[in-house]
Parts: sequence; structure tokens; C-alpha cells
Amino acid sequence: MAKQHRIGVAVMGLTCSVWLLLAQGVAAQDRPMHMRGTLAGVAGPALTIRTREGTTEMVTLNEKSGVFVVGPAKLSDVTPGQFVGITSVESAGKRVAVEVHIFAETLRGLAEGHYDWDLLTSPNMMTNATVATVAAVGEKNRELSLKYREGPEGNKTEGTQTIVVPPEATIVDFSPATPDVLVAGGQVFLLVVRGDDGKLTSPGIVVGKAGTKPPM
Repeated sequence: MAKQHRIGVAVMGLTCSVWLLLAQGVAAQDRPMHMRGTLAGVAGPALTIRTREGTTEMVTLNEKSGVFVVGPAKLSDVTPGQFVGITSVESAGKRVAVEVHIFAETLRGLAEGHYDWDLLTSPNMMTNATVATVAAVGEKNRELSLKYREGPEGNKTEGTQTIVVPPEATIVDFSPATPDVLVAGGQVFLLVVRGDDGKLTSPGIVVGKAGTKPPM
């Protein structure tokens, strides 16, 4: 139990650093890979993942691995000043949200920026940013004006994006958690790194609660 606790309390350490690497100009071969699927088994820090591609992989957490949980939320929960993560696609000259994560305040700044993502087979982007304004567009859509800073420390640039959120977009909250949320059957998203020995480790894992699939 003590070892599990040490894994959980490291949420804002190495994991945040790894997520920040994804938002910066890191060579592709140096980036953690993304893995999506279902937890088929949990044996302490050793996880068996049934991936969405149909393979089964063994992944190990360590004491600095971060654990996060996502759960259902509503578009009305998105308000100015919040830090959010949005996966979007371009449609008719506009950026349109596929999913929105509402980050817990303790995760403000996590992987901040606007960068390529791989949720879909078609081109899509991830934008982690602060909501400046929320405006109604038509009867059901909402348009978010977002502000973010990205780049290396000491040389960050300011950026803005405007993203339309349609009613069919998936909305979730995103919070730190402890390893006891990792149970067989849970839907997960992981950052994974393959070592020289071929074994996979994860510096960060996101699990859905109440049957939620991490939409990322």
C-alpha cells in the first residue's frame, strides 16, 4: 500500500514533465507513445492492457508514474478562466472540438500549447489552454476563445485559438488520482516508453470512471 501511495503522490512530478515534452519540439523518437485500450489485469504496478488495435501488452508503472481519472461532465461546466484540453479537427475553415477535458485546478498548465495529436486517423490537434470567453453560436454550439503559452522556459510564445464545441462533443473532467482506481475492465489511455530491453513502462496513465472511456 505504501508503494502505491508513492506512485500516486508523484502526479505533479515526472508525469507533468513528460506531458510537457509532448507539447514542445521534441524529436518523434524521443516522445512517449500513446496507448489506448482496456485494463485486462492489474498485479501491483504491472498492468495488462488490451489495446484498441487488438493486441495485449504488459506495461509497468514506477514510483514516479502519474495516475489520472476522467469522468462525465457537461458543456455548461466549461466557464471562462478554466484550464482545458481540447482535441479538435478543422471543418469548413473552423476548428471544431471532438472532446473537451476540464482540468482540475491543480493541473493548470499541464502540457500547455497547441500541437498535433493522434486521436483520429484524420488530422487532429490538441489544445491545452485557458478559456478566455465562452460564446453561444446558434442554439446549441458554443465557441471558446483560448489562450496559451508554449515553447521552452524563458522563450515561451503566446498563442490563441477559437474552437467551436458542438453538442455531440465528449466532455469530461480530468483529475489526479491514486492507483486504487486501476481495476480490470477500466478504459485507459497511457503514455508508454519502450526500454532497450523491449519492456514497456508508463510515466502516466488516465483511467475512466463510471464506465467512461478516456476520449483522448
